[in-house]
Amino acid sequence: MLTLTRKPYIEDSSEDSSQIELHTKDGLVVIELLSSKNGQAKIGIDAPESVLILRSELAGN
Repeated sequence: MLTLTRKPYIEDSSEDSSQIELHTKDGLVVIELLSSKNGQAKIGIDAPESVLILRSELAGN
């Protein structure tokens, strides 16, 4: 498991710490923290169609 900890996004910062880029053999996968409130996080995942993205409960794990 890859676990990453990021600093909170600062609006004036030139670096967007709410986004992580993963370079895979199938292409670039971008994971972005869209929002966080009340102990819940909303993430967006942008990946090529050849990359299968499944939540563990849907994958049967």
